[in-house]
Amino acid sequence: MKLNLKKTIMMGGMLFFLMASVSAFAQDRDKAQKKTPEEKARMMTEKMKDKLSLTDEQYSKVEAANLDFVTKKFALKQEGDKTGADDKIKSLQDEYNSSMREILNEEQYRKFTEMDSKMKDKSKQKS
Repeated sequence: MKLNLKKTIMMGGMLFFLMASVSAFAQDRDKAQKKTPEEKARMMTEKMKDKLSLTDEQYSKVEAANLDFVTKKFALKQEGDKTGADDKIKSLQDEYNSSMREILNEEQYRKFTEMDSKMKDKSKQKS
């Protein structure tokens, strides 16, 4: 009888730990998803600053382009209209890439496209 009680208590503790872990993970994911377009754009720009060695002038231009891109993408998602959404996002991505090509030098743009490809690959793996 004591052995069954110990097993029950141990299983209950393990279940509690598992539930707490899942809950914490879900909250972290929710926080990441609830960032404003401004916060997301700022995060993107900071990452790009480090990875691409942006000048101060480039930083301000990239920040503006990121904010424009994230704001428009957010608006598309808020519309909820799935009809043609992929085409709209592709068009938006093309516009964004074009602005990055104008702001960045050749080497920076090459690194930027590599970063973008890696992020898309990670996104596909999560899906």
